[in-house]
Amino acid sequence: QSLGTTPTGLNVTKTFEVSVDLPDIEVDSSAGSSNLTSATLHPETPNAVAVDADGDHVVVWTAYDSTAGHDRLYMRLFRADGTPGQVMRVNSLGQPLGLIDSPVIPVTGNAQFLGDVQRYGSVAIDPDGDFVVTWTNYRNGQAEIFARRFDARPSVTIDPITQNWNVVGDAAFQVNDYTRGVQKWSDVAMDREGNFVVTWTSYAQELNGNIGTGYGVYARRYDSEGQALAREFQVNVTTAGDQQTPSIAMAANGDDAL
Repeated sequence: QSLGTTPTGLNVTKTFEVSVDLPDIEVDSSAGSSNLTSATLHPETPNAVAVDADGDHVVVWTAYDSTAGHDRLYMRLFRADGTPGQVMRVNSLGQPLGLIDSPVIPVTGNAQFLGDVQRYGSVAIDPDGDFVVTWTNYRNGQAEIFARRFDARPSVTIDPITQNWNVVGDAAFQVNDYTRGVQKWSDVAMDREGNFVVTWTSYAQELNGNIGTGYGVYARRYDSEGQALAREFQVNVTTAGDQQTPSIAMAANGDDAL
Protein backbone atom coordinates (compact mmCIF):
# COMPACT_ATOMS: atom_id res chain seq x y z
CA GLN A 1 0.00 0.00 0.00
CA SER A 2 1.34 3.43 -0.94
CA LEU A 3 1.10 6.04 1.81
CA GLY A 4 2.11 8.90 -0.45
CA THR A 5 5.28 10.94 -0.36
CA THR A 6 7.27 12.78 2.29
CA PRO A 7 7.88 16.56 2.03
CA THR A 8 11.20 15.74 0.37
CA GLY A 9 9.49 13.67 -2.32
CA LEU A 10 10.36 10.16 -1.10
CA ASN A 11 7.74 7.45 -1.62
CA VAL A 12 6.43 5.84 1.59
CA THR A 13 4.94 2.36 1.43
CA LYS A 14 3.68 -0.24 3.89
CA THR A 15 3.41 -3.98 3.33
CA PHE A 16 0.79 -6.08 5.12
CA GLU A 17 -1.07 -9.40 4.76
CA VAL A 18 -4.84 -9.95 4.69
CA SER A 19 -6.11 -13.22 6.13
CA VAL A 20 -9.53 -14.48 5.01
CA ASP A 21 -10.98 -17.28 7.13
CA LEU A 22 -14.08 -18.06 5.07
CA PRO A 23 -14.04 -19.58 1.57
CA ASP A 24 -15.46 -17.78 -1.45
CA ILE A 25 -19.22 -18.16 -1.79
CA GLU A 26 -20.79 -18.84 -5.17
CA VAL A 27 -23.53 -16.28 -5.69
CA ASP A 28 -24.95 -17.63 -8.93
CA SER A 29 -24.46 -21.35 -9.55
CA SER A 30 -26.56 -21.14 -12.73
CA ALA A 31 -24.16 -18.78 -14.53
CA GLY A 32 -22.81 -20.82 -17.39
CA SER A 33 -26.01 -22.83 -17.80
CA SER A 34 -28.13 -22.89 -20.94
CA ASN A 35 -30.12 -19.75 -20.16
CA LEU A 36 -28.05 -17.61 -17.75
CA THR A 37 -24.46 -16.78 -18.61
CA SER A 38 -21.74 -14.19 -18.21
CA ALA A 39 -22.72 -12.74 -14.84
CA THR A 40 -21.04 -9.36 -14.59
CA LEU A 41 -20.77 -6.13 -12.67
CA HIS A 42 -20.21 -2.95 -14.63
CA PRO A 43 -17.65 -0.30 -13.63
CA GLU A 44 -20.57 2.13 -13.20
CA THR A 45 -22.20 -0.10 -10.55
CA PRO A 46 -21.28 1.51 -7.21
CA ASN A 47 -23.30 -0.52 -4.69
CA ALA A 48 -23.96 -4.07 -5.81
CA VAL A 49 -24.05 -5.42 -2.21
CA ALA A 50 -25.98 -4.13 0.83
CA VAL A 51 -25.79 -5.45 4.42
CA ASP A 52 -28.36 -5.00 7.21
CA ALA A 53 -27.80 -4.67 10.97
CA ASP A 54 -27.61 -8.45 11.43
CA GLY A 55 -25.10 -9.00 8.65
CA ASP A 56 -27.67 -10.46 6.24
CA HIS A 57 -27.02 -9.17 2.75
CA VAL A 58 -28.33 -8.81 -0.78
CA VAL A 59 -26.27 -9.04 -3.96
CA VAL A 60 -27.40 -7.73 -7.37
CA TRP A 61 -25.74 -8.26 -10.75
CA THR A 62 -26.31 -8.36 -14.50
CA ALA A 63 -26.32 -11.63 -16.43
CA TYR A 64 -27.00 -12.46 -20.05
CA ASP A 65 -30.20 -14.49 -20.42
CA SER A 66 -29.81 -16.46 -23.63
CA THR A 67 -33.52 -17.33 -23.66
CA ALA A 68 -34.50 -13.65 -23.65
CA GLY A 69 -31.42 -12.75 -25.73
CA HIS A 70 -30.19 -9.84 -23.62
CA ASP A 71 -28.89 -8.72 -20.22
CA ARG A 72 -31.18 -8.89 -17.19
CA LEU A 73 -30.78 -7.92 -13.54
CA TYR A 74 -30.71 -10.61 -10.84
CA MET A 75 -30.46 -10.72 -7.07
CA ARG A 76 -29.95 -13.20 -4.26
CA LEU A 77 -30.35 -12.98 -0.48
CA PHE A 78 -27.76 -14.30 1.99
CA ARG A 79 -27.49 -14.81 5.73
CA ALA A 80 -24.65 -13.27 7.71
CA ASP A 81 -22.65 -16.52 7.43
CA GLY A 82 -22.84 -16.44 3.63
CA THR A 83 -25.42 -19.21 3.21
CA PRO A 84 -28.54 -18.40 1.16
CA GLY A 85 -31.19 -16.46 3.05
CA GLN A 86 -34.75 -17.66 3.26
CA VAL A 87 -37.74 -16.50 1.22
CA MET A 88 -41.38 -17.59 1.42
CA ARG A 89 -42.63 -19.56 -1.55
CA VAL A 90 -46.30 -18.93 -2.35
CA ASN A 91 -48.70 -20.29 -4.93
CA SER A 92 -50.54 -18.31 -7.61
CA LEU A 93 -53.16 -17.29 -5.02
CA GLY A 94 -50.54 -15.94 -2.64
CA GLN A 95 -50.96 -18.81 -0.19
CA PRO A 96 -47.72 -19.76 1.61
CA LEU A 97 -46.10 -23.06 0.68
CA GLY A 98 -43.13 -22.81 3.07
CA LEU A 99 -39.72 -21.25 3.44
CA ILE A 100 -37.02 -22.07 0.89
CA ASP A 101 -33.41 -21.01 0.43
CA SER A 102 -33.20 -17.93 -1.74
CA PRO A 103 -32.77 -18.86 -5.39
CA VAL A 104 -31.32 -16.52 -7.99
CA ILE A 105 -34.25 -14.15 -8.59
CA PRO A 106 -34.81 -11.75 -11.49
CA VAL A 107 -35.40 -8.31 -10.02
CA THR A 108 -38.36 -8.08 -12.40
CA GLY A 109 -39.60 -11.58 -13.11
CA ASN A 110 -42.90 -10.67 -14.77
CA ALA A 111 -43.61 -10.51 -18.47
CA GLN A 112 -43.76 -6.69 -18.58
CA PHE A 113 -39.97 -6.46 -18.32
CA LEU A 114 -39.06 -9.64 -20.19
CA GLY A 115 -38.04 -7.77 -23.35
CA ASP A 116 -36.06 -5.06 -21.54
CA VAL A 117 -32.28 -4.85 -21.18
CA GLN A 118 -31.29 -4.20 -17.54
CA ARG A 119 -27.85 -3.06 -16.34
CA TYR A 120 -26.00 -1.12 -13.63
CA GLY A 121 -27.88 -2.47 -10.61
CA SER A 122 -27.44 -0.96 -7.13
CA VAL A 123 -29.03 -1.97 -3.82
CA ALA A 124 -29.56 -0.30 -0.43
CA ILE A 125 -30.93 -1.88 2.76
CA ASP A 126 -32.27 -0.69 6.12
CA PRO A 127 -31.30 -2.19 9.51
CA ASP A 128 -34.32 -4.54 9.45
CA GLY A 129 -33.43 -5.97 6.06
CA ASP A 130 -36.00 -4.24 3.83
CA PHE A 131 -34.23 -3.16 0.65
CA VAL A 132 -34.57 -1.35 -2.66
CA VAL A 133 -32.87 -2.09 -6.00
CA THR A 134 -32.31 0.45 -8.78
CA TRP A 135 -31.06 -0.09 -12.31
CA THR A 136 -30.92 1.29 -15.86
CA ASN A 137 -33.79 -0.12 -17.92
CA TYR A 138 -33.56 -0.08 -21.73
CA ARG A 139 -36.87 -0.27 -23.58
CA ASN A 140 -37.71 0.79 -27.15
CA GLY A 141 -34.39 2.58 -27.51
CA GLN A 142 -34.85 4.59 -24.31
CA ALA A 143 -32.76 4.30 -21.14
CA GLU A 144 -34.64 5.10 -17.91
CA ILE A 145 -34.04 4.61 -14.19
CA PHE A 146 -36.26 2.06 -12.45
CA ALA A 147 -36.46 0.89 -8.85
CA ARG A 148 -38.25 -1.78 -6.83
CA ARG A 149 -38.76 -2.22 -3.08
CA PHE A 150 -38.59 -5.58 -1.31
CA ASP A 151 -39.40 -6.87 2.16
CA ALA A 152 -36.65 -8.43 4.25
CA ARG A 153 -38.14 -11.86 3.56
CA PRO A 154 -39.81 -11.61 0.15
CA SER A 155 -42.55 -13.96 -1.03
CA VAL A 156 -41.72 -15.64 -4.35
CA THR A 157 -43.65 -17.64 -6.90
CA ILE A 158 -43.06 -19.09 -10.36
CA ASP A 159 -44.36 -16.76 -13.06
CA PRO A 160 -46.68 -18.83 -15.32
CA ILE A 161 -45.54 -17.00 -18.46
CA THR A 162 -41.80 -16.64 -18.02
CA GLN A 163 -41.29 -19.64 -15.69
CA ASN A 164 -38.93 -17.43 -13.71
CA TRP A 165 -39.02 -16.80 -10.00
CA ASN A 166 -40.96 -13.62 -9.34
CA VAL A 167 -41.26 -11.64 -6.12
CA VAL A 168 -44.84 -10.97 -5.04
CA GLY A 169 -45.35 -7.44 -3.75
CA ASP A 170 -44.52 -3.90 -4.77
CA ALA A 171 -44.15 -3.38 -8.50
CA ALA A 172 -41.14 -1.77 -10.14
CA PHE A 173 -41.53 1.94 -10.85
CA GLN A 174 -39.80 4.54 -13.01
CA VAL A 175 -37.76 7.05 -11.02
CA ASN A 176 -36.96 9.79 -13.54
CA ASP A 177 -39.60 12.27 -14.74
CA TYR A 178 -37.47 13.70 -17.54
CA THR A 179 -37.40 11.15 -20.37
CA ARG A 180 -35.57 12.90 -23.22
CA GLY A 181 -32.00 11.83 -23.89
CA VAL A 182 -30.48 9.13 -21.70
CA GLN A 183 -30.89 8.42 -17.98
CA LYS A 184 -28.54 5.79 -16.54
CA TRP A 185 -25.92 4.85 -13.92
CA SER A 186 -28.07 5.01 -10.79
CA ASP A 187 -27.15 4.61 -7.14
CA VAL A 188 -29.37 4.40 -4.04
CA ALA A 189 -29.04 4.86 -0.27
CA MET A 190 -31.50 4.16 2.56
CA ASP A 191 -31.87 5.38 6.16
CA ARG A 192 -32.87 3.40 9.26
CA GLU A 193 -36.60 4.01 8.62
CA GLY A 194 -36.45 2.72 5.06
CA ASN A 195 -36.64 6.15 3.39
CA PHE A 196 -34.33 6.30 0.38
CA VAL A 197 -32.79 8.56 -2.24
CA VAL A 198 -31.98 7.56 -5.82
CA THR A 199 -29.39 9.41 -7.88
CA TRP A 200 -28.46 8.99 -11.54
CA THR A 201 -26.95 10.61 -14.64
CA SER A 202 -29.11 12.35 -17.23
CA TYR A 203 -27.97 13.53 -20.64
CA ALA A 204 -28.77 17.09 -21.83
CA GLN A 205 -31.32 17.76 -19.07
CA GLU A 206 -29.42 20.64 -17.48
CA LEU A 207 -30.34 23.11 -20.23
CA ASN A 208 -33.84 21.83 -20.99
CA GLY A 209 -32.92 19.29 -23.58
CA ASN A 210 -30.23 21.09 -25.56
CA ILE A 211 -28.45 18.09 -27.03
CA GLY A 212 -24.71 18.41 -26.70
CA THR A 213 -24.69 20.09 -23.30
CA GLY A 214 -23.43 16.90 -21.63
CA TYR A 215 -24.37 14.79 -18.64
CA GLY A 216 -25.69 16.06 -15.30
CA VAL A 217 -26.47 14.41 -11.95
CA TYR A 218 -30.02 14.21 -10.61
CA ALA A 219 -31.71 12.71 -7.55
CA ARG A 220 -35.13 11.99 -6.09
CA ARG A 221 -36.33 11.30 -2.52
CA TYR A 222 -38.79 8.57 -1.47
CA ASP A 223 -40.45 7.54 1.77
CA SER A 224 -40.31 4.02 3.20
CA GLU A 225 -43.42 3.03 1.21
CA GLY A 226 -41.80 3.97 -2.08
CA GLN A 227 -43.83 7.16 -2.54
CA ALA A 228 -41.93 10.03 -4.13
CA LEU A 229 -41.63 13.01 -1.77
CA ALA A 230 -40.95 15.48 -4.57
CA ARG A 231 -39.94 15.65 -8.20
CA GLU A 232 -36.37 14.96 -9.24
CA PHE A 233 -33.82 17.72 -8.68
CA GLN A 234 -30.46 18.67 -10.16
CA VAL A 235 -27.50 17.93 -7.89
CA ASN A 236 -24.56 19.51 -9.69
CA VAL A 237 -23.98 23.26 -9.83
CA THR A 238 -21.28 23.18 -12.49
CA THR A 239 -22.79 22.43 -15.90
CA ALA A 240 -19.72 22.72 -18.13
CA GLY A 241 -18.59 19.34 -19.40
CA ASP A 242 -19.98 16.09 -17.97
CA GLN A 243 -21.03 15.23 -14.42
CA GLN A 244 -21.78 11.51 -14.30
CA THR A 245 -21.70 8.17 -12.46
CA PRO A 246 -22.81 9.57 -9.07
CA SER A 247 -22.67 7.81 -5.70
CA ILE A 248 -24.72 8.50 -2.58
CA ALA A 249 -24.38 7.72 1.13
CA MET A 250 -27.02 8.22 3.82
CA ALA A 251 -26.85 8.48 7.60
CA ALA A 252 -29.29 6.65 9.87
CA ASN A 253 -31.26 9.87 10.44
CA GLY A 254 -31.68 10.51 6.71
CA ASP A 255 -28.93 13.05 6.09
CA ASP A 256 -27.21 12.24 2.81
CA ALA A 257 -24.25 13.19 0.68
CA LEU A 258 -23.84 12.79 -3.07
